[in-house]
Amino acid sequence: MTVQFISHSGAKAGTPNAHELRGATWRLLFDCGASRRGAAYLEKMERPDAVWISHAHGDHCGGILELLERWPKVRVLATATTAKLLRFALAGGRGGASESARVEALIRRIKRVPWRRFVDLPGVTGARIMALPAGHISGAAMAVVEVDDEGGDPGRRRILYAGDFCTHDQAVVEGAGIPTMADGQGIDALICEAMLATDTEADRVVWADEAQRLVEVVRQAEGPVLIGVASIGESVEVASVLGRAGLRPMVDDYLKKLFEICGVDEEGLVFGSRSRMEGRLRADGVVVAPGDQYRRGTAAFQLAGPLVDDPKATLVVLNRARGKTGAGRLLKTDRGDSIKWGARKTKLAARTAYFRLINHAPRWQLQGFIQGVDAATTLLVHGSTGARWALKRSLASDGFEATVEIVEEGELLSI
Repeated sequence: MTVQFISHSGAKAGTPNAHELRGATWRLLFDCGASRRGAAYLEKMERPDAVWISHAHGDHCGGILELLERWPKVRVLATATTAKLLRFALAGGRGGASESARVEALIRRIKRVPWRRFVDLPGVTGARIMALPAGHISGAAMAVVEVDDEGGDPGRRRILYAGDFCTHDQAVVEGAGIPTMADGQGIDALICEAMLATDTEADRVVWADEAQRLVEVVRQAEGPVLIGVASIGESVEVASVLGRAGLRPMVDDYLKKLFEICGVDEEGLVFGSRSRMEGRLRADGVVVAPGDQYRRGTAAFQLAGPLVDDPKATLVVLNRARGKTGAGRLLKTDRGDSIKWGARKTKLAARTAYFRLINHAPRWQLQGFIQGVDAATTLLVHGSTGARWALKRSLASDGFEATVEIVEEGELLSI
């Protein structure tokens, strides 16, 4: 039986994810992400029969509307929660009427894949798909694809696409486990991320301890506290941590529906408009605002403007902090030194507090997961070349003898 794999995009770090599984008569696309330049890889692809969306982050789902413009009849599959969260991932919850209509049409047509139960893969004869919890964010799922032999001989193969995952619990989302099949048949091939494989700081993070440290910093703050978050994932986890600690954070009210979709207990949370969030900060309160890395133009970036030169304020930075973003500037600027915030240049007087509430698997989890799945072939994607090679070497040094491939974009592999 011949099954082939090709990564159109996302084998390396910094590119949107689009990985394809091929049989003799079918093509299944794992994820359809986009960068700020769009899903350029679609120009070089042939039409897939179906697309699996692992979760509602733009680098995994952001190109799906573009794909459907090109091939309107392609089937789209996801978990029920991911389907609902696409409303935020694709239109930001605030898109114009035309864009919102396209997103709503997409959500209605998605085939919901159940947890832990195989269902037929639409448009693909002799193939089934099952969703397994991936941790990471609400709705995120690994996909197990089971394919019958196309050559006439009895037998079937199972391929696991892990997507983005972590095995540690967060405040809302439980960590992923090692997949086990009810019939005892294992996984033949694993497609696995390697995002944090060389992040030594991430290896030392204990999520619950880091969350408690955030609570203590917020509790001890003398003045207003602003936390800039990625809307899908971080906002739910951070607000839940603070709410459960009795700190009554105010959250941007347009995220209220997102919290409902994720099944979050909203007790201890307050939702408010931009003006109400500004008032909460003036009253030395706690605000959780959309704005991953305090990027310019986001709510978090704008709310931070009056706080940058307030010596009682605390600006919380989470996880990523690229140099040219607001978060990057905050982390590389000492209090009292000059900082540019938008069009304004001032002295940084606010305190900056940095936390690693990671939702990807660090190296020790990646290595344990790959060894636990114990597939005959593991394909490493979604991480820098150095990270993937480091993970492969670490597995070998630990005695792992199965095949581990460093995938190159555009390379067709038999698995």
